[in-house]
Amino acid sequence: MIRNLRVKNLGLIQEFNIELNNRFVVLTGETGAGKTMLLSAIDALLGKKLLSSLIDEQSQALVEAELDFSGADLQAKAKDFELDLEDDGLLISRSFSKDSKTRNYLGGRSVPAGLISEITGDLIFIHGQKDQMHLTKPNFALEAVDRFGDSEHLELVDSHRQMYKQWRKQKGTLEEIDADLESKMQEKEKLQQLITDIQEVNPDINEDELLKNKIDNLQNIEKIQSALSLAINLSEGQLSTQLNELQRAISGLNQNDPEFILLNEKVSELLENFRGIGSSAVLLSERFEEVEDINALEDRRSKINRLLKLYGPTMEDVLGNLENAQLTIAKLNDPGSYRDELLRSLRETESNLIKIAERISKNRINISEKISESVTKELASLMLPEAEFIVFMQSTPTLSSEHKETGVETIDFLFRSNRKLKLGPVAKIASGGELSRLMLAIEVVMSKTKIDRVMIFDEIDAGVGGKAAIEIAKRLKSLSSTTQVIVVTHLAQVAAFADQHLVIEKKSDKSSVITSVKVVEGEARRLELSRMLAGLEGSKSALQHADELLALASGGSR
Repeated sequence: MIRNLRVKNLGLIQEFNIELNNRFVVLTGETGAGKTMLLSAIDALLGKKLLSSLIDEQSQALVEAELDFSGADLQAKAKDFELDLEDDGLLISRSFSKDSKTRNYLGGRSVPAGLISEITGDLIFIHGQKDQMHLTKPNFALEAVDRFGDSEHLELVDSHRQMYKQWRKQKGTLEEIDADLESKMQEKEKLQQLITDIQEVNPDINEDELLKNKIDNLQNIEKIQSALSLAINLSEGQLSTQLNELQRAISGLNQNDPEFILLNEKVSELLENFRGIGSSAVLLSERFEEVEDINALEDRRSKINRLLKLYGPTMEDVLGNLENAQLTIAKLNDPGSYRDELLRSLRETESNLIKIAERISKNRINISEKISESVTKELASLMLPEAEFIVFMQSTPTLSSEHKETGVETIDFLFRSNRKLKLGPVAKIASGGELSRLMLAIEVVMSKTKIDRVMIFDEIDAGVGGKAAIEIAKRLKSLSSTTQVIVVTHLAQVAAFADQHLVIEKKSDKSSVITSVKVVEGEARRLELSRMLAGLEGSKSALQHADELLALASGGSR
């Protein structure tokens, strides 16, 4: 509800600050007194812009309101948006200047206008010819139908919402796994080709270096063989004999002399190395007796280099990629039990989701029929005897792309003011006065549930009077037992039933015209009702009629 409303420098309104009753509030006043300006102020609470014509060039227009956020849903919303509440109240403040600059505050914090609209859009509803935005909101009719359901139905709707999220999550995870498997299966051919390439060559870890050495040796085979022959000949020829004789000669010298001992060791080491050279030369010579095919070696090296280029750059990388490819293919051939378990869980969730969706659909069919019948009956009492209201429901297959978090239904409110006319969407078919009365009928039918919001009706009395006006007033009074109701009216019959009566007055002198808003009670209220009835204050018959209306509204007599 709106606890308090303050408006300053808006059109002809200099300033007013009023505490609003939490039930049934009416605004009355002569035509042109400024009721439209007051509705514009409430529009500003919905995040809308003010008409520039209402903003003075010399001063800023200000609209402030304190909203009651004591309800559980509103408390949760405040927490979600990190809004500061004081005594469970949220202060909204908006200032407007002629140059289109706007300052917006929620709970003392500067915010964009869009956030104000998001916060108040589900809290304040204006029913009138120009204010049908909520009727075009997605799922407005669907939410209204569900709100009419009992606690068991609401629990089903909530369970469906949670299970739908679970289903979408499981379905998404399975799709990701399958997409990953498909992607890897597309890689399988590449991996298999890698395995085939490497296994056909079957390289050793250091084979690329060994082949390089072999090829280099074969390219220099003549030089190698010549050098080896020279080494063998020296090790077996005169030089070898001379070194042996030198060793024997030195070993026969004085072995107690350290210098002779050292000389003997050096000659022995030289002879040993010389013999080693000969032995190595013989072995190498035997290795090169059978010369390998250099063309075959170069072909082998070309294959090795291809593997290094494709799967390297080192042979360790090549062999590592082979092992990884073999492991990946093994996993692809056996993806494991996780997917099977996920699929089983998904099928179970789908089965439960279908059952819940079907139960919700049956409930919604019954609820829609009850609402259609009840609202149509209400319309007859509101001076629309030939009108018909239909809750039109369409269902889509469960688990289809049209299956949403809210279920498988789409619901529209259809209306016709005469049975000879075609049914059409409420927002497009109903006129301003019809729309206000239709929304009143809907809200009265739906009012069995306490809700935290404000219902504002404009033009609800268009084209009605007498008994129909009394019926409208009674229904507004009934509706105010569950939510705050604010009504702009020209009908005394409606105003008499209000819990709080505000009068908008326009006063003028030679220099200015000022609009004021005041609360009227007691005698002042009798006079305002008589003015509404007779067009002038103080009419004896009008005052008597006003007393009769007040008595009727209070359930007694005056």
